[in-house]
Amino acid sequence: MLRVKTAGELPAALCERLKLPEELFPGGGRLTLSGGRQALVEGQRGILEYTPGRIVVSFGREKLSLQGEGLKVQAMNAGELLITGRIRAAEWG
Repeated sequence: MLRVKTAGELPAALCERLKLPEELFPGGGRLTLSGGRQALVEGQRGILEYTPGRIVVSFGREKLSLQGEGLKVQAMNAGELLITGRIRAAEWG
């Protein structure tokens, strides 16, 4: 039986149960790293924290934290974010 507390948890729970990638459902986040110097973040809902050493991005109930040096937001639109700099770590939480 699939148990979820809210309707917002349903896509992630289905993906986990069916072993499907979460990007198949709208609203899911995706991170593409290029050489540790560029990150394309898709499906984001806003920036929670922004310093040269750390950028935290919201995905609703989930967060993505990018840590590094000289981090900058190069471009942003309604669903995508392009971050450049020396990216040392990325953590979903």
